Amino acid sequence: MRNYNNIKSILSATLFVALFCFAGNMQAKCTYNKVIEGKEFGIGIMLKWSTSIEINNAMFVIERSTDGVDYENIGNVNGKGTTENVSEYNFLDVNASKSKLYYRLKQMDIDGSFSYSDIIALDKKIANNFMVVRMSAASADDLFETTINAFESKEMKMTVTDWKGNVLMDDMQKLQNGLNSVMVDLSDMKPAIYKVTFEVEDEVETLTFRKKEDEFARKPNMASKNKMKGRN
Repeated sequence: MRNYNNIKSILSATLFVALFCFAGNMQAKCTYNKVIEGKEFGIGIMLKWSTSIEINNAMFVIERSTDGVDYENIGNVNGKGTTENVSEYNFLDVNASKSKLYYRLKQMDIDGSFSYSDIIALDKKIANNFMVVRMSAASADDLFETTINAFESKEMKMTVTDWKGNVLMDDMQKLQNGLNSVMVDLSDMKPAIYKVTFEVEDEVETLTFRKKEDEFARKPNMASKNKMKGRN
């Protein structure tokens, strides 16, 4: 009976440890209340998880893979140190460009010990080929500039229309992997509201801008005006 109780205790302890983060070298002390889960949005994958117990937890390192074997570090979120309260965490992966993705958490303690969470696999349904990361003021003079972060080198269609939807410019541009500067020449356009649409495969993003009226042209010619007054 004593041996049976010992075996039962060992099995119970094993099951309890299974609820903890699995150690890579030393056992990091963290208990998940909710394992990592992911939800797809137009701008990327939102990852969420929560813990019920943390002991000396320094951070969570978020790792991503496209094959489930080789992982890369895509960011980190600070831990709560030591706590027995439920702690909620989230991380937005804006560079999720592949159709099949795998995620896991590497939880790291202050002393350097770490552990891995379970792995989740996601099938992306929304295209994520590029993202507009910067643009000039919505009211522009002769040039409207944007900076596009392309996650792969691909062709992009750029279309400029007026507020009625009439196409004024239609162009194909080659995006390089990384940051790309894209400009719309407004020099031949009248002061009005316009839209520029970027398309890469099934992904579309539209920006609205306005060409400002030329302040100098709008002001009366003061010299001519005074001259006319002199004639009277």
